[in-house]
Amino acid sequence: MLAIADLGGRAAGGGHLFMGPLLFLLLTGLVIYMLVRRQRRYGPGMAQPSAGITVLEERYANGEIDREEYLAKRQDLAPQSKKPDKKK
Repeated sequence: MLAIADLGGRAAGGGHLFMGPLLFLLLTGLVIYMLVRRQRRYGPGMAQPSAGITVLEERYANGEIDREEYLAKRQDLAPQSKKPDKKK
């Protein structure tokens, strides 16, 4: 039977016995952190921004459109208010 001393003072497996569970715990913690962060960012009552508004914000940030155009398009893309439009 091999003794631990015969392996250079290390346990069988090169001392990596705890690396698997440690990596699992780190990845699990990362997933939980990302879910909590997302929940705090968007909140339970807040809707996530639509893809159109996200693209519009990127175009404005890149300088592709000016402020007036950004505000006008954002108003067009925003969810409709409770009052319906009055068309005659």
